[in-house]
Amino acid sequence: MANTVIVHILDRDLSRRAAVSRTIMALGMHAEVYEDVGELAARPPRSGIVMVHDDKDGPHLSEVMTAAERKGNYLPITMYASEIDPERIVVAMQSGALDYLHWPSGAERFRRSLERVGSLDRAAALRRRKDDEARRLVATLSVREMDVLRELVNGASNKEMALILGISPRTVEIHRGNVMRKLNASSTADAVRIGLFAGLDR
Repeated sequence: MANTVIVHILDRDLSRRAAVSRTIMALGMHAEVYEDVGELAARPPRSGIVMVHDDKDGPHLSEVMTAAERKGNYLPITMYASEIDPERIVVAMQSGALDYLHWPSGAERFRRSLERVGSLDRAAALRRRKDDEARRLVATLSVREMDVLRELVNGASNKEMALILGISPRTVEIHRGNVMRKLNASSTADAVRIGLFAGLDR
């Protein structure tokens, strides 16, 4: 990332917004902050990456996208939250988010995510490559592991998967661990993203 990356932070909480901004600037990037989607719409960014706190009472991601793209530019969006909810990760990614981070998170994790998000969707070919790679990885899973990944994409918890698949929660954990290893996924969001790229939500 040779040029200075601009990260647009949309978060209603002042102290958290400031903390995220400090983390971004410590990485050598420029941070712009917005309290709400109206403020983002009033001065829509021309370039950069948009980071949105996943607030259940906040705006839907589609509203953020509309506000961020008023200048006709595509801006990649990543989301973050203090509590990771698999169902909300799925909703966010189905709505167009390219990553989902836990906050607070280490600066290195932020850097890797922003570099990945900044390079995603630069061209349709990149998405095709991701789809192909996801399908290749998913093809290495056993039938039961595929079932677990599909339920993970659907936002099911381990207990819910156990009931749906008719197996014990412990067995679900074993299969889920195998899924993470075979997909080279470092987080639930990574696994869900691979499942979505592979079309397991269809």
